[in-house]
Amino acid sequence: MKYALLLILLFPYLVQAQKRLLAADTCVSITFKETISSPGYIQINRIKQLPDGEYIITGLRNSSSTSTVLKGFIGKLSGSGDLVWSKTLGYDSDGYESEFSNSILTSDNNIFVIAGSGNYPGENHLIIKFDYDGNIIWKYKYDFESGGIGPIRPTDDGGIYFSGSNSNNGIFVGKINSAGTLQWAQYYGAGSGYMNAQNFTESGNSLYIVGTGLINGNRGTTTYIAKVNKISGDLAWAITYGSVVTNDYDVSFTDVQPVNGYLLVTGSTSRFSSPGISPALFTLDTSGTCLGAVCYLMPGQNTLSDNPFIYNDRLKLGAYTPSVDSNDIIFFKPGNTGLKTLRWASPGNQVLHDMSNCADSGSIVSLLSIGYAMPADWTKALIIKNNNQVIDSNCNYQTVNCNTTNFIVSGETLPLTTNALAFNNTSSDIHEITAGQLTVEKICSSLRTCSLGQLTGVDSLCAGQTAIYQTNTYGDCGNAIFSIDTSFAQIVTSSTNQVTLHFNRPGTVQLFESLTTGCGTQKDSSAIHIFPTSVLLNLGPDTSICPNNTLPLKAGPGYMTYLWQDGSTDSLFDVHSAGTYYVSVTDFCGNTSSDTIRISAAAPVPFDLGPDLTKCNADSLTITAPPGFLQYHWYPAYNISASTGQSVIVFPETDTLYKVSAEKTPGCFAYDSIHVYVNHSPVINLGTDTSFCSGDSLLLNAGSGFVSYQWNTGANSQFITVHNAGYYRVTATAANGCSSHDTIQVVHVYSKPVVNLTKDSSLCEGAGQLLSPGPDFPTYMWSTGSNAPAISVSMPGTYWVAITDNNGCNGSDTARIKAILPSPAAFLPADTSLCNYLNLQIKPLSQFSSYLWNTGATTNTITISQAGNYWLQVTDDNNCTGRDTIIISPRQCLEGFFIPNAFTPNKDGKNDLFYPLLVGHVISYRFTVFNRWGQKVFETTELQKGWDGSIAGNKTGTNAFAWICTYQLEGQPAETKKGVAVLLR
Repeated sequence: MKYALLLILLFPYLVQAQKRLLAADTCVSITFKETISSPGYIQINRIKQLPDGEYIITGLRNSSSTSTVLKGFIGKLSGSGDLVWSKTLGYDSDGYESEFSNSILTSDNNIFVIAGSGNYPGENHLIIKFDYDGNIIWKYKYDFESGGIGPIRPTDDGGIYFSGSNSNNGIFVGKINSAGTLQWAQYYGAGSGYMNAQNFTESGNSLYIVGTGLINGNRGTTTYIAKVNKISGDLAWAITYGSVVTNDYDVSFTDVQPVNGYLLVTGSTSRFSSPGISPALFTLDTSGTCLGAVCYLMPGQNTLSDNPFIYNDRLKLGAYTPSVDSNDIIFFKPGNTGLKTLRWASPGNQVLHDMSNCADSGSIVSLLSIGYAMPADWTKALIIKNNNQVIDSNCNYQTVNCNTTNFIVSGETLPLTTNALAFNNTSSDIHEITAGQLTVEKICSSLRTCSLGQLTGVDSLCAGQTAIYQTNTYGDCGNAIFSIDTSFAQIVTSSTNQVTLHFNRPGTVQLFESLTTGCGTQKDSSAIHIFPTSVLLNLGPDTSICPNNTLPLKAGPGYMTYLWQDGSTDSLFDVHSAGTYYVSVTDFCGNTSSDTIRISAAAPVPFDLGPDLTKCNADSLTITAPPGFLQYHWYPAYNISASTGQSVIVFPETDTLYKVSAEKTPGCFAYDSIHVYVNHSPVINLGTDTSFCSGDSLLLNAGSGFVSYQWNTGANSQFITVHNAGYYRVTATAANGCSSHDTIQVVHVYSKPVVNLTKDSSLCEGAGQLLSPGPDFPTYMWSTGSNAPAISVSMPGTYWVAITDNNGCNGSDTARIKAILPSPAAFLPADTSLCNYLNLQIKPLSQFSSYLWNTGATTNTITISQAGNYWLQVTDDNNCTGRDTIIISPRQCLEGFFIPNAFTPNKDGKNDLFYPLLVGHVISYRFTVFNRWGQKVFETTELQKGWDGSIAGNKTGTNAFAWICTYQLEGQPAETKKGVAVLLR
C-alpha cells in the first residue's frame, strides 16, 4: 500500500515533464542592390545562381574608358553580392569585339560553359568551358554558317544543347559533348520569311523550342513551338500561333518549361492591350495544343523578361519594364490568392536584361541604364537581389495593381524543312585581358533570418485531460500553425505560438507545428501518449503446473507500477510450484487494481525414450520419443539432425547424453534422456592415390588391430601387392564388431622411358661428338659424372647414361667411339700470282663430299680476278671437315695496244684474222675496218674477234684497208687508235 501512495503523490509531477524538440533550420534571406562598374561601357546579359549560393554574371564591357572595342567578361559574386573573381576575354586581334550572351552550369556542378559571339571574321562564335574558379578548360570557335548561338542547356553527360538562328532565315539545334565535339546539329527552315529561336527546354527524350518570326508572308508576327528528338535532332512536329490563325492580334512565345506533364510557356499578346502588348502565360500539352492562356493587364506595353521561372503549375516570378523610357521595373508573382505585383523605382532609365530565381525564394535581376537620361551610368550595370515573400522598404519597392484575363488561342501545323547543319570548330585565339578591373558598389543590402523554436509541453497524460503546448519563432517571421488528428484531440484555443488541446481517447498521436518563411515551410512534431482512464487487470483463471515446469504470469503492459506477493515489481512473474499468487498495479492516471490466481500441482506425465544405445565410428542412430505430445525440444545441439520433432537422427563421435522435453498440454512438460555410446575401430589409411612405372609394384597395408580383412581382389590378408592400375578397397573388422575401410587408386602404370644414344661410331681428328638421350628428362647421370642433358666426347671409349623421366621412371643406354679419323688437309694447289687484268681458276687437288669457299661459293672450283688469300673448307666421305688456304699474289704484267699492219686470211691457221691485241683489263672496246672509199666493212665490240677479209660473205682481193679502235683500260683514260693494214692473198 505504501508503494501505491508514493506513486499517487509523484504522478502530477511525472505527467508535467516537458517535451523539447530541436528547432528547424534557420532561413536566411539576403537582399541587396549594387552596381558593377567598368572603366568603360558595361552590360550584364546573364546572371545565374550556383548551388553554393554564389552567382555567375556574363556580358560585355570596355577594358578602358578610351577603348571602343567591347570584350566579353565572366565574373563570380558571393551570396551577398561581393565580387569573387572576374575574367575579361578578347581576340588576339584587338579590333574584333566579343560578347558573352549566355551561360549555364553543367550537370557535374563543377564546370561552366559560356556561349559568346562577336564580329570575328567568318562569323565564328565562341563556346568556352571554365572551371569553378574561372580557369579555361577549353575554348573553340564554331562556324555555324553565319548563324548566331542563342539559348543553351546542360546535358546529362556534362555537355550542352544549343540553339540559334541561321543566316538562311531558319533556326538550328544541336548537341556538343563535354570535350567540345559536335554530336549532332540540325537546321529547320520555313521557306520565305524568317525565324528566330527565343528559348527551349528539355523534357524526356525531347527538346521543345519556342520563338517568333515572319513566316511565309503573314501579315503580323507569328510565334511557334517545335518538338525535336534530343538524341538525333529529328523533327517531330512544329505548330504556329497568332496572326497566321486569327489575323487580328499577335502572340509571342519567349520561354518554355515542363511542369507536371505539361508545357508552361511565357510570352505576350496584343489581344487585350491594342495597340500595345501585355505579358501572357500559356499552358500547352506535349502535342503542342494550347489548353489555356492568361493575360496580365499591367501598366505599360512591354513583355516579360525572356527568362521567367516556373514553380509547380504556376509562374513563380516574372518581371518587365513598362516602356523603353521608363524608370521602373515591375515584378509580379501569380499565386492561388491572386496576382501580387511589386514596382521598383529606378533613379534612371533602365532596361531589364536577365532575371534568375534563387534558392531562398528570392530573385536576382540585372539591368542596364540606357544612358541618355544619366550618361554617367553607361559605365555601370545594376544588380538587384530581392525577396519575393516580403517587400523590403530599404530598396524603394512599392505595390502596383493589375488585372488578369483568360483566353484561348489555337494553332496550326507549320511545315519545316530539315537538314544537317555543317560547321567546323577550331581552337580559339581568345585570351584574357588584364586591364580595367570591375568594381562593385553596394547601394543597399539586408539580411533576414527566420527560425522555428522548440516545441514544449507534456508528452504523457490521460484521456479526458487538457494540456497547453507552445513554441517560439524568431526573426519577426510570423506565427506558428498547429495541427493534430482530431479523432484523438480537439483544439480548445489557439493563439500566437500556443495551442490548448483536450484529449478524448487513448493512443499515441503526433502534434505538428509549421512556419512558412521565405525559404519555404519549416515543420516540427511531437509524439503524445494518451492513457486510458480506467484499468482492467486479469491474471487469468486458476490452473495447474506440472512437475519441473515454469508457468509465466502476465499482468500486462501499460501500467506505471507493479507489486507482486513477494515484493517483485516486474510485469511478469514466473511460477515454479503450486500456490496462491497476486499482483497490484497503478496506471498513469493514478488508478489502482489487483488480481489473484490459484495454481495446483498436476499429475506426473509418463515419458520414456527407452534403453541406452551403442554405435560404431561415424554411424548414425534414430531416436524416437513417445507420441501424443504437442511439441518436442531436443538438446544438446551436437551432431543431431534437428532440435524439434518426435524423431531425430544423431551421429556423435563420442559418448553423448541426449535430452528431450515434450509438452503434453500447454505449460505441462515431460522430460527424459538417453545415453549414446560410441565404439571405434582403428583407422585404415592406404595412402593417397598414386602411380608407378612398368615393372614396379605397390605394397598395400590395411594396418593391425583387426580380426578379419576383405579386399576387393579377393585377398583376406593385412598386406597385398599390386602391379596394375585400378581401384583397391579393403574392409577390416575389429574385435568390438566395428569395421573400418579405405580405398586407393593406382592411377597410371607408366611405360619405361626410351633412351637411344648413337651406337658405334668414329670421330674426326680435332672434332668431338655430342651424345644426347633427349632434352626432355628432368635428371641425367653420365658415365663421365656429368648431369647435363648432353655431353661432347673427343676420345675413343665406351659412354653410358641413366635418366629419370617426369613420371619418375628410369632408363639407360650405351654408346662406343671406335677410332679417330684424319681430317682433310693440303688439298689446294701451291701459292701463285695473278695479273690485275687476268682471271685465275682455283681447284682442289682431290674430290670431296662438300665445299665451302670464303667467297660463299659451294662448287669445287672458283674463278678469281683479284689477288688475295682464298680458303676452302671441305667435308670428306667420313664427314670429317678440313680447311686449306692458297695465297694469290699480285703480278705486274705488260699493258698496251698492239696491231699488225698486214694479215693473210688463207685459213692456214696463221694470221687469218685481223684484230688488235689489248693487254690489260679492258673496260670498253670498239674496233671498225673501212675500205678505201670509207665504207664500213667490219665492226665489233668483242675482244679477240677479228675480220676474216670477207665482205658480205665474198672474199676480197689484196688491198689496203683503214681501221679505227677506241678503248679504255682500267685506271686509264679512253684512247682512239687509227691506221692502215694490208690484206694479202
